[in-house]
Amino acid sequence: MSERQWRRANFRGADGARGLMPDACILLDEAGRRVAKVSLEADGPYAGKWRWVVLVSPQGAPLGETGLSLTQEEAKALCERRVPDWTRARLPQGRRRPLW
Repeated sequence: MSERQWRRANFRGADGARGLMPDACILLDEAGRRVAKVSLEADGPYAGKWRWVVLVSPQGAPLGETGLSLTQEEAKALCERRVPDWTRARLPQGRRRPLW
């Protein structure tokens, strides 16, 4: 299996400021599109656990499968098992035409 492209997750605030999110990573496909994400739950009943989210099916359709793990490594491994190397995201990239 090839080396997977895990990157730190980023954000853009309401004021336009950009930055990296602490304790969150995204898995990219070969084209650089997001196919999975892991993040640490900071509060609530699942505080201290790692949430994993698979954003696409192996065929590239939107999916949204999610769960919890005890460690970041376990969460990443679960995502990688659900997102094969050959997965290519075909997620909607926004509206192509105006509404009117």
